[in-house]
Amino acid sequence: MTDVPGGEGSPEHRHLPRVLITTGAIITIVASVAGLLTTGVATFYSASVARAQLRQSQEAAEEKRREHAARVSYWVDVQTDGTPRLHLTNRSPDPIANATMLFDTNHPGHESASGQVVFIVKVPSVPPCSDLVFTSNDMRFGADENVTHPADGHPLPDLPGADWRTFGTPPDITTQWVTYTDRDGSLWKRDGSGLLTQPTELEFTTEPGLPGAVLAVQPSSLKGCTDDAGLTPPTV
Repeated sequence: MTDVPGGEGSPEHRHLPRVLITTGAIITIVASVAGLLTTGVATFYSASVARAQLRQSQEAAEEKRREHAARVSYWVDVQTDGTPRLHLTNRSPDPIANATMLFDTNHPGHESASGQVVFIVKVPSVPPCSDLVFTSNDMRFGADENVTHPADGHPLPDLPGADWRTFGTPPDITTQWVTYTDRDGSLWKRDGSGLLTQPTELEFTTEPGLPGAVLAVQPSSLKGCTDDAGLTPPTV
């Protein structure tokens, strides 16, 4: 019997299983490579999404932390009779700690080289939703430039001795900066213009002038702990 082309005995038939095996192997390899590519793309996408979510979470946490710090303000207002008042205001529902205020006042007529009084006032804690208000009635100045800040500037219930004097007329008050620690222990600084920053260290460089000190004052409660509590919102 004559072999039929492509029949069982033909060369084509004998090589068919080898062709099928080779084709199957190629298909398997291609499928594996495609699977690896798909898996790699999916893994890369998942990693990218995870990094984006982590970044968003960190940014949200930082924004929340800054929002808390931004509710602390340091400012001066003037009453209807012309008396200036210095405010250290905490509008947040959490206390702040280790607040240090640097401010100065003029002292017209005094024979000081600078004609000003320099105050470094430390407040261990400012309660939540409260306002510390200082007027010239709470302020004292040294009789000469050799008098130092008592207890490194901590507010005192009373200032002993005749070396500390009261202001005859209310002086002008100029804020320089205040630093404080938030609920997470982070250090913040707000300068006289209202700018809020995070310093790496404290600098106590001051201009020459008479030393100043303040009496301890009691914090007054605010109506609320929001930016519309009746006070000028701080500049962030």
